[in-house]
Amino acid sequence: IYTLIDILKLLPHLNGTARKWYSRWYVYLIIYLINAIFFSPFISSVFINTFGKAYAIVDMSMSPTIIDGDQILSKAVADKIYTTGDVITFSLEDRPETIYIKRVAAIPGDRLSRENGWLHINGQPEAPFPPSQKQQELDSVVPEGSYYVLADDLSNSLDSRYFGVIKGAQITGLARKVYWSWDREKKRVRWQRLGIELNPNPDTPDSVH
Repeated sequence: IYTLIDILKLLPHLNGTARKWYSRWYVYLIIYLINAIFFSPFISSVFINTFGKAYAIVDMSMSPTIIDGDQILSKAVADKIYTTGDVITFSLEDRPETIYIKRVAAIPGDRLSRENGWLHINGQPEAPFPPSQKQQELDSVVPEGSYYVLADDLSNSLDSRYFGVIKGAQITGLARKVYWSWDREKKRVRWQRLGIELNPNPDTPDSVH
């Protein structure tokens, strides 16, 4: 679009010079529309299907695995059965426009309980509950097709301790790798973070529970 604007600004200064047949504003507009309608969506679709969808990370809830300034690729995997430890992207039913990234902590059939202010999964302590959540009772089994997710930084996260389990249909993809990382404070690229793998087998359709 900026190229089109520059061309439109330049055309008035070409009066008195011989123009090619394509040196008309409407020709450039037609070329732009063809690209926007046909080619750009196709290229975007091929990229997403091959590499995954790109997301920019703007918080530290998954630190140190993923940090503020990282940009990651997350790819949808058909018929994926997620397992404990998978890093996934998903949305909430009441906030479908917002994408979250967390780690699967409990899978269908796992038992969730609360003991002394801590979340227990299959009897093992996994995470402290925030003060606002400590008084709520919890003794349940993760339903079929649902997952309980937690952050890597448990002190700084909106996760299943607040909103409960998520359904498989809410998951938008399996996080693949960090493809770019920018240090906002030092204004430089974090070259050592480029290419970090976030899941060992991102293309595997099924995982064993």
